[in-house]
Amino acid sequence: MTTTTKIFIILVCLFAFLFTPMAIQFAARTNDWRRLATDYQDQAETDAAAAQSMRAQLAGEQAAMALEYRQFQAALADAIRLRNDLMQQIAALTSQRDQLALEAKGMQTANELQAGGVAVITKHNEELVKTNKDLAKSELELQTRNAELLTQLKDLNAQLVVLRQELAKQQQQLAQCRDENENFRRSQGIGRAGDRDVVGPPPPARAESPPLTGRVTGRVKTVQGNLATIDVGSSSGLREGVKIVVLRGDSYVCDLVITSEISPNEAVGEVVVGTAQSRQIRPGDEIMDEVTFNSRG
Repeated sequence: MTTTTKIFIILVCLFAFLFTPMAIQFAARTNDWRRLATDYQDQAETDAAAAQSMRAQLAGEQAAMALEYRQFQAALADAIRLRNDLMQQIAALTSQRDQLALEAKGMQTANELQAGGVAVITKHNEELVKTNKDLAKSELELQTRNAELLTQLKDLNAQLVVLRQELAKQQQQLAQCRDENENFRRSQGIGRAGDRDVVGPPPPARAESPPLTGRVTGRVKTVQGNLATIDVGSSSGLREGVKIVVLRGDSYVCDLVITSEISPNEAVGEVVVGTAQSRQIRPGDEIMDEVTFNSRG
């Protein structure tokens, strides 16, 4: 039952209360007013009872509507609170989603940077591998060239030793010829070659350094190219042009000719010749003057 219907019923009851006495009065005046009055009174009592019942029903319905309204208000308040909670959860989830999206973007950027770094490192490694291959190839070529040079050096040293031996033989033969010539001149009473007339001036003689007057021994300090620094100098009688011998243990290494770089306790010598085994002079090798070397047993 709607509210309009209820109001309409109430109005009908009021009109009934208002018009019933008037109708009774009118009926009493016209015809059988007592019977009509009794009937109208009964009807009025019935209508009053109905109105009372209607009022009670309306009161009950109003109370029920009030209770329902309060329940609706409570449900509405709960719904509003639930909506607010849902909105807060949505806001939190949205913020979390944005944060996750930002982190995902950062991770993607980091992955791209890492991939770029890996690509650079890979390219660098490839370049290093190529460089290593080139270096290995160059090292192999250098080793081959070094082996060839060592072979050539051995051959040259062997040839030099042979030439030195031949030179020594020639010098020995020349000395023998000079001795024989000197003996022949003496036996024939012929003057010295320097006393005879000569057509032209004699050829210039090569300046030779005087031989050492004492024994010289020491060690090689440093080696740079074909130059070696030794730990003896002018205080031991070394002079420019003096030849000394370099030994390693009991084995001959090479000869050194002293240069002009001489100090009291140090001198620089130039490597002259090595052995057929191509021994290389090195720091720590022993040095000795030629006289001492030749006089060894």
